Amino acid sequence: MNSFLSVLYFQTNSYSGEKLAGGLLVVGPSKIWFGHSEAKMKLVSQLSSDNEQKLLAQMLKEIEQKASDVNFGLETKGILSAQPHLFTENYLQYLNKYSQGVLQFGALLPVAGQIDEAGFEDLFAQFVGREKLKSVKTKKPLPAQLQRKGLTDKADVNYVLKPGPQFQGIYMDTTLSLVTKNGALKAYQLIDFTEEKSKVLHKVEEFTLAAFALERFSNAKKWGEKPVFEILFATKVQPETVAAEELTHPNKVNELFTHVKSYKPDLIALEDDSKLESVVAVIMNGPHIPLSTIINGAA
Repeated sequence: MNSFLSVLYFQTNSYSGEKLAGGLLVVGPSKIWFGHSEAKMKLVSQLSSDNEQKLLAQMLKEIEQKASDVNFGLETKGILSAQPHLFTENYLQYLNKYSQGVLQFGALLPVAGQIDEAGFEDLFAQFVGREKLKSVKTKKPLPAQLQRKGLTDKADVNYVLKPGPQFQGIYMDTTLSLVTKNGALKAYQLIDFTEEKSKVLHKVEEFTLAAFALERFSNAKKWGEKPVFEILFATKVQPETVAAEELTHPNKVNELFTHVKSYKPDLIALEDDSKLESVVAVIMNGPHIPLSTIINGAA
């Protein structure tokens, strides 16, 4: 199927198995559409326990984040089929068959024609109910430094590190902002500390696991030179790029940064995101190669 949808069901009674249609996921050739009903969420809160409600909210948030990440990646990689992602037909069929508990995936149905904002709202009204959906959050555009011509010949930009025998210790696809090798393996992760605290900590944890996995990979390859892992952080609030309700107060930003700095492993360095320009310049002017070239066996 070129385009398909799955209705997401919210379980309201774990004993009887009662559930209601509460969300919709549409996968098209060039975008993933996702939305859930706030009205149905309120109903769940009245019929389910606090723990079940919190778990459902977290799961929906993770789906929204993953869909947003994939859509963001399309800006640099083109059509959906050209990049690895979780929202494949096979994986969603698997979720339809085996998902249980507070969130369940419905059977996949084909979608005819092109999908746009209005088309998604019509499908949502048909399968879930008519209500005003939150506008899709706009992610920050890819920094100009990462769009430099020729950079992708020397480094991977928004590289998706996948779990597997080579990278044990990561449990889901992890997107890395910039990865390259010139003697030492180097990985950089852009993280905006003005975003919601849970998002920031999730990204820090993901990168930490990825760094340890990449360190083991580097040691197994016997490259010798110590790998470099850096979080390039932003702490200046930029309300034009982040939804107002998701901004963290400046004082909280400082607290969050201090927290991460205090508990991060020595393996990872924290640098201001202004360093990105010099990092890219060094890569462009040196004999660097993308990590993907090594993994794919071309180097």
